[in-house]
Amino acid sequence: MYIRLIYIRSILLLITSLILSAPLTAQQEAFIYGEVELRDESRLTGKITWSAGQSLWVDLLVAEKKDNTILDHLSQDDIAHLSAGEKKTDWGFMALWKNQYPSRKLTFRSQFGNLLEIMVTGDADATIVLKNHENIRVFLDGDQEYDHQLGESITVQLENGKKRTLSWRNIERVRFQKTPAKLPNFESSPLYGHVTTRTGYAYEGLIKWDMDEHLDDQYLDGTTIDDRRARYHFYEVKSIRPKNKGSLIQLQSNKEIYLHEFTNVTNKNTGIQIRNPHWGQIALKWGDFKTAHFTPYPAGSAFSYDDFTSPSALHGTVKLKSGQEITGSIYYDLDEHWSIETLDGWAQGGGLRQIPFSLIKEVYPVSDTHTAVILVDNEKIILGERSDVDQNNWGIMVRSMNGQFSYIPWQNLQKLKFDH
Repeated sequence: MYIRLIYIRSILLLITSLILSAPLTAQQEAFIYGEVELRDESRLTGKITWSAGQSLWVDLLVAEKKDNTILDHLSQDDIAHLSAGEKKTDWGFMALWKNQYPSRKLTFRSQFGNLLEIMVTGDADATIVLKNHENIRVFLDGDQEYDHQLGESITVQLENGKKRTLSWRNIERVRFQKTPAKLPNFESSPLYGHVTTRTGYAYEGLIKWDMDEHLDDQYLDGTTIDDRRARYHFYEVKSIRPKNKGSLIQLQSNKEIYLHEFTNVTNKNTGIQIRNPHWGQIALKWGDFKTAHFTPYPAGSAFSYDDFTSPSALHGTVKLKSGQEITGSIYYDLDEHWSIETLDGWAQGGGLRQIPFSLIKEVYPVSDTHTAVILVDNEKIILGERSDVDQNNWGIMVRSMNGQFSYIPWQNLQKLKFDH
């Protein structure tokens, strides 16, 4: 009887081990999916990987906006106020006085899940159609942040598993669609887990490791202490922790192994990105990172195309330092107007945080370089060192119900509270 119990226990342990070490079948609705219409009028439907490597609905598309008509409502006094900051910013003030408008890049950032379609309009130009059918014209201007976002090939994986690489100039438009729960001939799941920083902050969501690996069946590479090459699927990895000049890896079997030399497991790692529709995304440097724990991708966790609702125009109340309050449609930093655009800043605990405005309850400056951001779940974070959240912010334009435009310089802002 005792021997039989040991045998049964051994079988159960073996089964458990096999389950943990194999790719977990999960919903695949987090992957970008749609129909690509080519200029020859042919159409291809399947899983889409964008030219800068974006493959999930939570990934950001980043490009330069062509239009910003809100600048038409700046008065000569407003322009004079902006010109007073000439010595402390990189704005093009020769262009300001020549064209009557400030000259600074106006970046559009949005998760792919917010987009209805993308129409190709030039070699590095496009018109983005949001889910609310608003059009935003974008282009590339050579800025490094926009690398590979437009003008390059995209890849479509068809139902038969074959991949087609499509040249930008052959594409007419891309129409995004809800992704099937199970993609045919595709077994991967998104890489998921939670990451803790050295300062004690923790972030849970979809992970992009070394700014590249984002699937559970991709590999973690390194060299062992005895100089052997080691390679593990991420679904075999339970946790990663920096140690000395490498990392201590714990496998799902609880076996621990020390790896070094490869960028995956050393300070040459290009960064760790965590994305979650509930709080945005953050990109951490290796020096910010303390521990990563990997867990199965949770099905039904708001990462699908339908979980991204139709964008709305920002609306709220601005309270000035004088005590005056103005309520209306909001143009933040004279630029962002839609709930799906992001507020960007460096977090005090390390990492570049990017938060859709739909998740933000209020903001208020706490110094020339930092701003407090209160999320809709009442979490408070302090962000800085980007124009969205420091003294280089252009200010806020409010369009009241009567159609009147009021400009509030950032230095005059006490608090901005959004209505959602």
